[in-house]
Amino acid sequence: AEPVRAETLARFTAAFAPSGFRAEAFYPCYGLAEATLLVSGGTVGRAPRTAEIEERRLVSCGRAWGEQRIAIVDPETGSERAPGETGEIWIAGPSVARGYWRNPEATRHDFAARLAATGEGPFLRTGDLGAFLDGELYVTGRIKDLVILRGRNHYPQDLELTAEQSHADLRPGCGAAFAVEIGGEERLVVVQEVERHRRSGFEELAAAIRRAIAEEHEV
Repeated sequence: AEPVRAETLARFTAAFAPSGFRAEAFYPCYGLAEATLLVSGGTVGRAPRTAEIEERRLVSCGRAWGEQRIAIVDPETGSERAPGETGEIWIAGPSVARGYWRNPEATRHDFAARLAATGEGPFLRTGDLGAFLDGELYVTGRIKDLVILRGRNHYPQDLELTAEQSHADLRPGCGAAFAVEIGGEERLVVVQEVERHRRSGFEELAAAIRRAIAEEHEV
């Protein structure tokens, strides 16, 4: 799952407000196929709520719907996280599937999780990261997408956004950030498209990306 950025909704609202669009028309929500889609959602007719999560202003995906139970859990220990803390999103409820078709190993791993303190479960381990704040879910990213550099977690979406905004000749939404192992150490790699009119001076663009990421993320 991808986090919903507050600035994205703000720009969209500003662009289409002259045509009558209102922020109350947005309906950020969270779901996945294994839970027969909808897991959480906001209130119809209410502008989306935002909050500062891990130094990012993110948009709420609302409260759990129906009989769904959402827990934010440390994926290593199975301990439930406190409000505002990030962890893996676990889901339980009548709409959660029984497992994966003819894949018992993946089913045991993803569909049989239990909370360490109480044994409550089974939960579906979604692989998504998020946090609860005031009873609402904020999605922050994916566990498998995390870039871990010198012991610090970085979301690739944040690195990609910083890179594309570092120079006017870089195409927005056309980059990727990931880690590779070199000499036993994780190193950051950024691949970024440039605008078609740019035919030379790529060293300048690379330097701008390096500088922006170093300043913003200390990488």
